[in-house]
Amino acid sequence: MSKLICFCGPDRVGKSTAAAAAGAASSIIHFTGPRPEHSTPYQQYESLLNPQTNITIADRCWLEASFYDRYRRGIVYDDVWLTHFERRLKKIYSSVVINLIVSEWDSVMVCRHLSELQEQAPQASGWWLDNQLSMRKREHEAYYRFIEEIEAKSLFSLQYLYRQ
Repeated sequence: MSKLICFCGPDRVGKSTAAAAAGAASSIIHFTGPRPEHSTPYQQYESLLNPQTNITIADRCWLEASFYDRYRRGIVYDDVWLTHFERRLKKIYSSVVINLIVSEWDSVMVCRHLSELQEQAPQASGWWLDNQLSMRKREHEAYYRFIEEIEAKSLFSLQYLYRQ
């Protein structure tokens, strides 16, 4: 059986960098939000799973995708779907590792977000940038609170990786 290794964390903490480094010779998948054709909350994930690959690296995972679906899109999943999907994972993969990248909202995070915002909106005013950074800080903090709550319901334990 194969192994699934996930990298989780709020935006700009280094998930994609960690996934790319870990997955040089592996299949890398990226969990996003549901599409209109999906009939269950976790159908978006089922199609990505590839038990034929020895190691599958996930840039994001279902736990945090459910945060972003709730926080940004107003889509709420019940615990039944979480349990159903995780039981399916246990049947497909011999090992599931969920790495949570932990990062304080510090000057490094502010710089990463500010750089992204300035790239997306080069003409943005200081007022607009300050508001966006404030919103992103709230989301960053809400992310970790949500993950703490959902980890208690998950069939898997998270490994905490602290950003240096």
